Amino acid sequence: SIIRVSQERIKLLAELQELLDAWGELPFPKAHVRALREKVPLLSEVAADPERTPTATSEDYLVSKAVIPSSEDVQFVKWMPLRSARSSSPSGSSSTASPLPTALLLSGQEDGGVRLFTPVGELALAYSTGHDRPITHLAVSPSHEEYLFATCDSGGLIRVHKVSVRQRRLTREKKQARRASTDEKVSQHMGMLVNVTAQLLRQMQVPQDADGGAPKVTALALASQGSNKYVLAGDESGRISVFTRNGTLRARVDASATPGAGVSSLSTGAGTALFRSGADWGFVDMEKGEARHVECPLFEGEAKAVVLDSQMSSRVLVADDRGSVWVFSVKNKKDCRVEMRYAEGTTRSPFDLGTLRGFALGVEGFPGGAADAPMTVVALNMSQVSGRTARSPAP
Repeated sequence: SIIRVSQERIKLLAELQELLDAWGELPFPKAHVRALREKVPLLSEVAADPERTPTATSEDYLVSKAVIPSSEDVQFVKWMPLRSARSSSPSGSSSTASPLPTALLLSGQEDGGVRLFTPVGELALAYSTGHDRPITHLAVSPSHEEYLFATCDSGGLIRVHKVSVRQRRLTREKKQARRASTDEKVSQHMGMLVNVTAQLLRQMQVPQDADGGAPKVTALALASQGSNKYVLAGDESGRISVFTRNGTLRARVDASATPGAGVSSLSTGAGTALFRSGADWGFVDMEKGEARHVECPLFEGEAKAVVLDSQMSSRVLVADDRGSVWVFSVKNKKDCRVEMRYAEGTTRSPFDLGTLRGFALGVEGFPGGAADAPMTVVALNMSQVSGRTARSPAP
């Protein structure tokens, strides 16, 4: 039946072509006439690079969960992971167990206001971070042990905030009043099921330079190494200020190998902190106060974005200036091996990089690029990377 329908369509097109040739000049716009007369190549003749052509559409993987309107400009959006825990009744019955959300969405505004939402878009908390100056950075701890986020303002003041998340429960008095009431009852499991609070934990100041002024902070992150927790602040001079949990400055690490290059980004994972400064990248040893630059023998070009794999802290993803994304296995934070390289032209600058459960996610054309450049989300399937042996990074 498909062959028959195709033959009928070819016949109709041939008749239309004969009609156009017989009429000569047609009362159509020239662009339409040219499109009708243009020879259309066969599908088999259309060349496509399989390494650059998407194998799926966004509808295959993305599902809209919530749309959160905002009357004010939002400068930062971060996810805060939560422990996968369930609260149950005293008897331990699973029938009354109510799951807490697995994450909270944080949106930060320049005036210091931060809003926390559940994954379904419910506002859980509106919180003021207490800055007197506009905030320039917001960072969230990747740890599930303690829920922390940090904010930094234009004066280099960093404030660390602690978030508490508990299931919302009725007090004994409210339960008794509910039982005694004859009014129509609404399920207590409807509406907001969590009680979210936040409070200031510590604040610290990025130290001044030799000229007496505070350097501009260009990157902020919360990290841990061993049993200790740290706050990292990279600045325009190429240094990383390492603060302990109690706000004490532990070290100022010179991370730049190129004069004049500032710290562009910080990425943290389980016991690991990764930095990028100019075209160089490496790891921060927070205990020793050192920066370890990594050089991969097969890597060519300049690193434009680097990030740790969220599933494996010894794996690093690097986007270069040619539009390639490299996947490296870095053992002992120095031995680098290429696991995978995506073809040149896979991405375009400016490019921001992240990972999520087997995918490398990138945002093309994020703020800071050309004003007319569209913003595009790119998803690269990394399932083929797991278990690969080292190979040449040829496309």
